Amino acid sequence: MPLFEHAGDGGAAGAGGGGDSVVLKVKHQMQSQLRELEPLPELLRSSELRLKHTNEQLEQFKRLHNHDMTLINDLTAKVFSILITVNSINRN
Repeated sequence: MPLFEHAGDGGAAGAGGGGDSVVLKVKHQMQSQLRELEPLPELLRSSELRLKHTNEQLEQFKRLHNHDMTLINDLTAKVFSILITVNSINRN
């Protein structure tokens, strides 16, 4: 049995052209689906570039965060040291 045999076409591609019309219909459907897929490679490249840029930004923000946390910890230690000195002076 042919792959695209359709009821009423007699099963023969040459008999009335029915088999040809089924093949053409399938061909057009496949071409339509292929056209829908054409922009996907560029969309993927674009998405990959945005992801790379976003990851680079994330790493930069992590570095800045670590620097800021170190600075905050240093300043907190200095303030604590000053408070201890002030308390010591106030007791005397």
